[in-house]
Amino acid sequence: MSLDVGSDVTRDAERLAYARAAIEHAYEQGWTDGLPVVPVTAEVVEEFLAATPRPRTDVVARMPHLGRTCTVEQAAVNAAMAGCRPEHFPVVLAAWDALMPQRVVTGGAWQSTSGPAPLIIVNGPVRAELGINSTGGVLGPGFRANATIARASG
Repeated sequence: MSLDVGSDVTRDAERLAYARAAIEHAYEQGWTDGLPVVPVTAEVVEEFLAATPRPRTDVVARMPHLGRTCTVEQAAVNAAMAGCRPEHFPVVLAAWDALMPQRVVTGGAWQSTSGPAPLIIVNGPVRAELGINSTGGVLGPGFRANATIARASG
């Protein structure tokens, strides 16, 4: 049995080059909030949709002043691009459900030219299950769930 390590290294290098090209393309298109975005495939979106019983066409957010809506499927794409894992997605949807009744969100004040940012507090068993930090440094680095759920919800 021979092990061709060189081909694995080459394949990994090619995959990383494709991922980097996709990330750079997102920057060039203006699709990012300034942080890198994760390239997303249809298969990844399906994994996110499988994490919720909500239909993909269910409207999560309405922005009447912009004439736009966001469906569960679009929120799944956004959450994946933000770096969430599929198991984070129900919390992202719950955050959107909590935010949408707020006038600051739907009244036009919460846009790219303004500075509001929601504070999302997650409690209960899901906090531990997802590894959400609720002790010192909750706004600091090192906790994927804290960073990505907030990014996908704001």
